[in-house]
Amino acid sequence: MKNEQIKNKFIEKALNFETQRILCRWFEPAVKEGEEYPLVVYLHGGGECGNDTTLVLKNNGAVDFAAPEWQAKHPCYIVAPQCPEGMSWTSEENVKLVIKSIESLAGQYPIDNNRIYLTGIAMGGEGTWHLITKYPDVFAAAMPVCGAGVPKDLSSAKSLPVWAFHAADDPVVPVSASGDPRWKGMSGTRRMVIRLRSIGNRQVRYTEYPPGTMEKQWGVSPHSAWVAAYSDQEALTWLFEQNRLQRYDIEFIMPGIWQIGDCWFGAHFYILEGADKALVIDTGMVKDAMGIVKSLTRLPVELIATHVHFDHISQTDQFGKFYMSKKDSHLWDFYKSLLPDNTSVPEDIVDIKDGGKIDLGGGVVVEAFELPGHSPGSLMLIDRYHGVCFAGDTAGNGEYVWAQVPGSLNLSDYKASIDRFLNFLDKEGLNDIVFLGGHRRQEWWDFPECNHYNPLCRELLEDLSTLITLVLNDEVTIAPSPVTFHNDATLRADYGMAILLFRQENKK
Repeated sequence: MKNEQIKNKFIEKALNFETQRILCRWFEPAVKEGEEYPLVVYLHGGGECGNDTTLVLKNNGAVDFAAPEWQAKHPCYIVAPQCPEGMSWTSEENVKLVIKSIESLAGQYPIDNNRIYLTGIAMGGEGTWHLITKYPDVFAAAMPVCGAGVPKDLSSAKSLPVWAFHAADDPVVPVSASGDPRWKGMSGTRRMVIRLRSIGNRQVRYTEYPPGTMEKQWGVSPHSAWVAAYSDQEALTWLFEQNRLQRYDIEFIMPGIWQIGDCWFGAHFYILEGADKALVIDTGMVKDAMGIVKSLTRLPVELIATHVHFDHISQTDQFGKFYMSKKDSHLWDFYKSLLPDNTSVPEDIVDIKDGGKIDLGGGVVVEAFELPGHSPGSLMLIDRYHGVCFAGDTAGNGEYVWAQVPGSLNLSDYKASIDRFLNFLDKEGLNDIVFLGGHRRQEWWDFPECNHYNPLCRELLEDLSTLITLVLNDEVTIAPSPVTFHNDATLRADYGMAILLFRQENKK
């Protein structure tokens, strides 16, 4: 099928968001009931800006993914948004519009959120580099072509699979770096790839076309590396093999503490080392928690779950016996039913009570503090040696405080738990303790209606205690919330740093 025929299969679409909108070209594959499909997000180059959306299909890219041969093997949705004249893909407004567009389309069509692929050429390649630094966990993989970016910003994308392309003799976008002040410190693909590799990204590939390749083999300008890149079937196949479920991030917090987080669910767990053994705190939602743990510590390991919820016990069977408060035991069957591959049984739970301690050697002792509310057996785990409190979900995650899930306590009991913990911090001189929660997304993600940075801390706990009082006394606005669990009707109230989700029956 000729390119013009393929282009005709794209429709113009206007995505509206309150006072903003973005125009795009949109392609829908042939779909089957009950199945989900990848989404390719294609960002055009600088010459295709404006309000004539036919321009975004001028160069190959989006068109190649819509070709019948490709769709027969890899059916996918394709969106090619158009950047307004005089703007770029790195402007904050456009970045947010692209992300909102993805969210909107994923809510309307059977799109697999774990297989969203980002690619772009020239200015769109620059936009691709920029978007993966701002929203790395949205995408399964990225394919920037002849784009430039800021290498120091790539730290957030160190686990994102990337296959980048550039011609060595590109006269428009330098392949490495430029002293031209117009580039404002940006570097070309070669240096962007070096940066990714130097921060530990083991899933970055790079194709650099030698001087003369584009003209001799493809009959196009050296700037038009996209002609060769989108014809590379190995690269396109690789792109569609990537899935967010395969990814995880490892962060070194401080000597003796590692954090591991998946890139699709947003759950985090920890490894805490002592002199004699290591304690794994929760298991997150990665595919092989024990394998990751063994790659980071050679010490014998034990496991403790801060509470019974499925995103904290997903792989307890890899550890055998594990610590958890048996006050959560009556919820085990419900939450375990969400984990059909986990073979753990209630007999594997080793009860740990308020004040219970686990000695890891070398002065590293973990003390359990019961803070029931999110669940009956929720624990704060105090590590005085490192000055850290592993908080699980006891006081939310900086996004919301979830008191609407099955097993959550009445709000008055929850408040009593929080106040007891605040008194404990005062008494023990622990008000400078660092909180590490089960979902640390709030430290780098931009949630709607939430602060850019809303960390777990004493101030949040104080605000949560105050908020519960206001809710119980009907002294704060209470509204329905779309954030539900198990289809329960959920209410929401806000105060200071705290956003509380709860059910009407818990309001007592």
